[in-house]
Amino acid sequence: MEHYGTLGVSWMQGYKGDKIYHVDPIHICFVCGNIVKFINIFDGEENVFLSPGNGISKMTTLPSSGLFAFAETGLNPRIFVCQFPSMNVMATLKDAANLEYTQLAFSTSGKYLVACSGLPDFSLFVWNWKTETLRCQEKLLNEQESTSLMFNPLNDHQISLIGPEQVTLWLIEECNQIAALTAKKVNLPASDGTVVGEAEDPSSRSGTRLGFHVPLPASTRAGLEGEKTKNFLAPENRHPRVRPSSQCWSTQGDVLVGCDEGQLFRINADSGKTNLLLGGMSDALVAGEAEPGMFNCMELNNKGLFVGGKDGVLRQIQMDNNGLRINQAHKAADSISSVRFSPGAQTTLSFGTIAGSLHCYNSVNQQHHQVSSTGSGKFVGVSFTSGGRFCVTCREDGEVQAWESETGKLVGSLSLGTRVTTVACCPSCWVVAVGTWTGHVIYVDISSLYSEEENRGLLRQVGCTRIHHAPVNFLVYDNAGRFLLCASDEENQVFVIDPKPSTEFNCIGYVDCKGTVNSLAIHQTSATKASVVATVTSQFVAEEEGDNAPSQLSNVVVIFTLTDEILAKPDDHYQSLRHNFKDASVNCVQYELTTEVDSAVITNIEDSIELAALSQRSKKLLRFKLASQKRQSQSEDPGLCPPTSDHTGHELGGGFLSLSSHGRWLASSSPDGNLIIRDLLNWDSVVTLLVHSFMEGGAKAVAFSPDANQIASVGLSDSSLVCLSWEFKSQGQKAGNAAVEHTRLLNMQLRSTVESEAQVLGDMKDWVHPLHESSSQVDESQGGAEVDERPITGAPSEITMTPTPTPSLDATWLDEREAMAVKEESAKFDEVKRLLRKEIKEMRKTILRMMADNENLPEIEQLRHDEYNLDTEEQKRMQDKQDREVQEVREEIYFENLAQRYLAYLIKKECWDDMVTKGRAITAFNANVSVSNYPTLHVTSAESALLEKVTRMRKIEMAANAVRKSVVEIAAAKSAAGGGGEDDEDDEEGVGGEGAGGVGGQLSLHGSLGPNYSGDSEFFYSQFELHTKEEKFSQIVLVKDAIRRIKDAFNESFSNVYRNKEQEISRIKERNVRIRQIMMELGMEAETVTDPSLGENEMPEKVFVVSDDEVTVERVLSEEQKREKEEEERVEEERKAAAKGDNKRERALVDMMGGVLEVKKEDMLKQDIPPPDCMTEKLEKDWSDEDKKKIKDYEKKMKDLQDEREKYRKNLENELKKLQQSNVDGMSGFDDSLNQLFNKRVKVDMVVNQEELKILRMTRSIMVDDELKTHEANLNYLLNVKSAAKVSAAEREAEVRRLVDEYREVYDSVVAEDKMLDRGFKREFSDVPLSLADQLYKLFRRRPRLQKQQRAVTDRSGSIDISHVEKGGSVVGGESVSTLSALEELDSDVNMPEGCDAHLWSRLCHSRRVKVESEIRVKQSAVTLAEMTQYLQRRQEEDDGLACEIDDVTKQQTKLYEDIMKNMLNIEVQFLLKQGRVEITCGPFIADYSDSILIHRGVVEDLNGTIRGLGESKVAAMTESKDFKKGIHQLEWDRKRMMMQMEDLNNKSRHIQMLKLTKDLQAFLNEENQSGKQAKQMAVLEETLKLQNKQLEKNVSHKNETTHHLSRTIRLKEHENKELDKVLEGLHVTVSERKNIANVNATERAKSTSDKRLKGIVQRRKLVDLAKAQAQEVAVLRAEVERLRMKTFPALVQVER
Repeated sequence: MEHYGTLGVSWMQGYKGDKIYHVDPIHICFVCGNIVKFINIFDGEENVFLSPGNGISKMTTLPSSGLFAFAETGLNPRIFVCQFPSMNVMATLKDAANLEYTQLAFSTSGKYLVACSGLPDFSLFVWNWKTETLRCQEKLLNEQESTSLMFNPLNDHQISLIGPEQVTLWLIEECNQIAALTAKKVNLPASDGTVVGEAEDPSSRSGTRLGFHVPLPASTRAGLEGEKTKNFLAPENRHPRVRPSSQCWSTQGDVLVGCDEGQLFRINADSGKTNLLLGGMSDALVAGEAEPGMFNCMELNNKGLFVGGKDGVLRQIQMDNNGLRINQAHKAADSISSVRFSPGAQTTLSFGTIAGSLHCYNSVNQQHHQVSSTGSGKFVGVSFTSGGRFCVTCREDGEVQAWESETGKLVGSLSLGTRVTTVACCPSCWVVAVGTWTGHVIYVDISSLYSEEENRGLLRQVGCTRIHHAPVNFLVYDNAGRFLLCASDEENQVFVIDPKPSTEFNCIGYVDCKGTVNSLAIHQTSATKASVVATVTSQFVAEEEGDNAPSQLSNVVVIFTLTDEILAKPDDHYQSLRHNFKDASVNCVQYELTTEVDSAVITNIEDSIELAALSQRSKKLLRFKLASQKRQSQSEDPGLCPPTSDHTGHELGGGFLSLSSHGRWLASSSPDGNLIIRDLLNWDSVVTLLVHSFMEGGAKAVAFSPDANQIASVGLSDSSLVCLSWEFKSQGQKAGNAAVEHTRLLNMQLRSTVESEAQVLGDMKDWVHPLHESSSQVDESQGGAEVDERPITGAPSEITMTPTPTPSLDATWLDEREAMAVKEESAKFDEVKRLLRKEIKEMRKTILRMMADNENLPEIEQLRHDEYNLDTEEQKRMQDKQDREVQEVREEIYFENLAQRYLAYLIKKECWDDMVTKGRAITAFNANVSVSNYPTLHVTSAESALLEKVTRMRKIEMAANAVRKSVVEIAAAKSAAGGGGEDDEDDEEGVGGEGAGGVGGQLSLHGSLGPNYSGDSEFFYSQFELHTKEEKFSQIVLVKDAIRRIKDAFNESFSNVYRNKEQEISRIKERNVRIRQIMMELGMEAETVTDPSLGENEMPEKVFVVSDDEVTVERVLSEEQKREKEEEERVEEERKAAAKGDNKRERALVDMMGGVLEVKKEDMLKQDIPPPDCMTEKLEKDWSDEDKKKIKDYEKKMKDLQDEREKYRKNLENELKKLQQSNVDGMSGFDDSLNQLFNKRVKVDMVVNQEELKILRMTRSIMVDDELKTHEANLNYLLNVKSAAKVSAAEREAEVRRLVDEYREVYDSVVAEDKMLDRGFKREFSDVPLSLADQLYKLFRRRPRLQKQQRAVTDRSGSIDISHVEKGGSVVGGESVSTLSALEELDSDVNMPEGCDAHLWSRLCHSRRVKVESEIRVKQSAVTLAEMTQYLQRRQEEDDGLACEIDDVTKQQTKLYEDIMKNMLNIEVQFLLKQGRVEITCGPFIADYSDSILIHRGVVEDLNGTIRGLGESKVAAMTESKDFKKGIHQLEWDRKRMMMQMEDLNNKSRHIQMLKLTKDLQAFLNEENQSGKQAKQMAVLEETLKLQNKQLEKNVSHKNETTHHLSRTIRLKEHENKELDKVLEGLHVTVSERKNIANVNATERAKSTSDKRLKGIVQRRKLVDLAKAQAQEVAVLRAEVERLRMKTFPALVQVER
């Protein structure tokens, strides 16, 4: 059909929340199916672009250039780069990914296009899309899925790639035509903000060894080798990491990454370090609140960071030095899936939601408007209205939408609130039929679409009928709108419905297809007839295959015909009351095809039926010609019908066919996404268009418009609605006009019907669910009169009538018909039912009478009630059901018990049966002591063989060592005979000898006390010989054998003690028997005596025996056990009966000897002496002498008997005490032996722990050996990898260096050519006058201003300023274009100097242009050379870095070899030392020996002797020093004394000099007779002294009198005090009373008292302040007085000498 014209996309609808992109400042675009849709964000104008490839997986845009690129799906996908709005394909990139592209991105300058692929290659590709060349590619780290890919807007060489669990920074490095990618993995921060470590380098390890510990990487300790060590993290570094979800680049060149749980962190692009900004323990949030899912998408502009969240909130995050502020910018109704700023000013933010709406938000004025909202959800059906003006679709969630066919504008919608499956538009009225998942057919009124009123587009539901129990899959109208066919792919019926509103959408009947319907189509045969074709799965196939058989499409086709007669008189054509049509009435015929088909349509019915079908197996379009003769029944075999021809079909099966209304064009679609349109006049003339992607399931439904000029298609999963339209050529215009004419005639025929039905439709009310309607009716009825309808409850003898079946409110139409049929049948056979009911009533009475008689019979003759059940089948069924349930319970219990028994068997086998020595304990009789033995297992054959092997090897080694030692000793003896003897001190140091571990070896060197407890062996290695792994392994085997022997030795002692306890218990029991007898004879309570027994821990085998008293539930016996029990009881009863018979022996023993054979003494003592008869028969006064004699003999005998009894009782008591003491002594003796065993157990535990400590140390040493070998293997692997990388880097460096040298030559030649052009100017213009030549040269050197501003800086030697080149290198191409365009302005004639003609000016312009082009080439070459030089420098740095890394690895290997040797030679030895020989500070639990050394005792003693000698010498030296210092101190003291004397003399001389000449002193100096004067003074003083003595005596006598008087006064006062003390006691009582009274009244006086106190305090404070002030004034005045006094005081100056 390509000659008819072209079929293109007219419009497309559908957006499911994918990423949106700006292709220019006003247009956004997104992917939907196989189409890219463009929308103007201001006026809503839409454009579409159909992909030339096979679907679209990902896309990206370059808004600055109006470019968009997308990748197709399928194998070896291509990338198309297109221009908007021309939609021209600019480039096609291919041969990169194998299966899919996951991300695409343009660089900011548009130079690069980067693509990220998924499975299976996981690579990153960098394209130069303009030349369609792949610049470089690199494998992704860890091969993980990527979710976002972005270029740094400030640097085209930096790329950020994020995935759910990683962030990677990529750098593009270029060297002319060479490019490379280098990756830098970012260590994601922890979700809680804690600092986590990176995966450690396998070569990184400490260079020191701390004691026995060798620091190794955690990966080595985990046993990993090779590539597995790269990303290994130690358990302590494993923290929950953030999960990146979105990213953007900041203006500082950092990457901002948002996470799923609401965290935000920044990545430094140069160092790769992260900084958690939001969500950590110390985030910088100042205002707002972070929510999980808020960083679903993000964009950055000068107003801040805008993020769209899953909660539908658009947030603005402002970041500054103070912190982060989160503000809500806009709240959407659904989750925001994508945000994007418009290029340029970046003020308009476009964002989309998962609900299918697109919005714009202005960040400046904070205004929001909706761009479009077409809804979300999958499309499930599409259809055109009558006339083709509107296209109606339905979504899976129940949304019915109407679109304008020409523009694709949404004009109406209705939400049905249920899941729908298909849709169809009625040609004869403005009604849309919608099929639902629940089997309902809903009718929607769309007449408002044709109205111009305000309610235009307001759709409403006017009807609903449930047709199927299963989902409705097929709804088909005929072209005239007379019939609506409804079918489900899970049922056999095709229902025929009258689609007119005037008939209330009445269902007429159905046709039984004898199989489930797979497809349904209708063909308009004539104006009054329509043929229906349905492909079905026959019942025979379904029954044969069963429910679990794989689903297969049937090859059966059912064709029937519907006429107007059936519509007018349907009752004449029903086969039954269920309204199923007769096969003859609908001419139903079944055909069996030779192949299975997916879908079929009738293309022509004339002489035969022409059928077109899609084959499931071959995927081709098949044509069939079927016979048109009528068949009487579908059960007749129509025979196999082969296809007449086949035509090109689809690549995938499961398609469907659709025929245009005029019956000339056939459309087919399938899951491959292709839409094929073919002309029925020329079947091979097709038009193929890929409308949907096969990755999304292809197409769901296809519909022709009534005029066939438009085709609508909806995808299965891509949520897209695509409308295609024809652009006819002149040849195809005729065919298009024919379809239009057919539609016009059909519309004219249906116009009256449409108008009449529209009037009826307008009068219909909105449909209300019956449940809601019934509830409202019930509410109304409750307010009215009560209904007098009650349930009929008769007597027990009455028979309840079978109720008439009533369909439920939600019953299907067929259920209602069946209920009505049953009702009619019930009315028809009512008399028969009445008679049967009467017979049943009589039978019931008979059975009740029999049951009453049965109650009066004896119990053994009575029947059970269930035996009267006449329904034997039901009785058997219930019995079988009960038996099955019982059997299931029994099986469940049996298997549960079996599992428990098996578990018990395993536990018993492992913990008891396999034990040579069963674990048990011995408990003391009277002490709280318990000792257990060592449970030991059998020695397996493998362990025995290993021990034998090690023993044999040790014998060989010891023999070899002995021979070697003898040879060495002979050689040493010969050398000693020649050179003299030496000290034998080395003999004491033979700790490394063979005997160190033997019997005679020292226990301290052996490391344990094992030899003292049967743990010695001559085959032990010395601890100083355990160097190799094999020796340690052999030593472990020998030590384990020693532990086993130690435990066996202890177990033997344990067994002896255990036997002693058993014997002691038996002896105690024997004594207790006698003790009980004695206590019974003494009349004491014998029950207090208890026999000792072994406990559960002492006899653990008791656990396996269950006694009867331990079972607390009733025992259920089986039949066999019951019989055995009855037999035992019978035998026991017979034995007892026989024992009760006549036993002559026992009877004779009782009669003759009183029942005993021997009379014991104690039995005789128990007998009483009978008193004489006279004591009982006569009174005492009547006794005779003989009676008195008898009585006297009786009393004597009684006294003797009492004496014997007392003597016997004392003997019994003594015997009882002896027996009890024997028991006590026996138990005490056993407890003592058990205590000794307990002490031995403690020591044995210590020995076993010592030996096990040896094993642990040797095992740890072996593990360290293995770790060192693993680390050695890792270092070797790393060295190989680094060496290979070094070789590759060296080759790359050599190649790059060669390219740089070659290009430097090219650059030099370009520079030389440029200089030659400058020099050749004068030669070229030599014919020009000199004055004009100078002007021309200046013009020749003149350049446009643009070039001067961006000129690269080069010096005379040709060196390049890299900084300028980096800034201007990316714009050299644009600069050259701008410069050449600017030259045109300089070449204009306006700039021509005077005297220059046009020819000369053109020569100058040409030369100047050549010169400028040469300079541009020089500049470009300089930039390229600078880039190449940088690239070479980076390669050199890379090579040097690899060399350093190889050196580090080599050093690590050397250090590792040293550690291996140290680990082998510096062994760890276990010693037993006395407490006094450990001279370190002990910790709280275990001493720390990390900084301790072990030395010989002699060394310590020698050192102590040396220290003692040195100490004595030090004491002597200190004594000498002390004496010497004593003399020094004496001299020092003399010196100080003399100095003080000198100072005293100086003071005296100074005092004399400054002495005041008073009058007394002057008189003394003037007196000549000093002695006479002194004598006179002495006499005066003596007289004075005498007078004072007299006065003293007088004062003393007076004082004595005073003292006597005071003593008397004191005695009086003491007497008064005693009196006052008595008064004081009374006063105390009075004060206490007053105090209590005052306390009661204190609250009343508190206020007045507090005021007085406060006034007193204030007054005192003022007085204190006043006193202080006055004191200060006095001090000031005193100071002033002193100053004035000193001012007049004479000063004497000391004369210095």
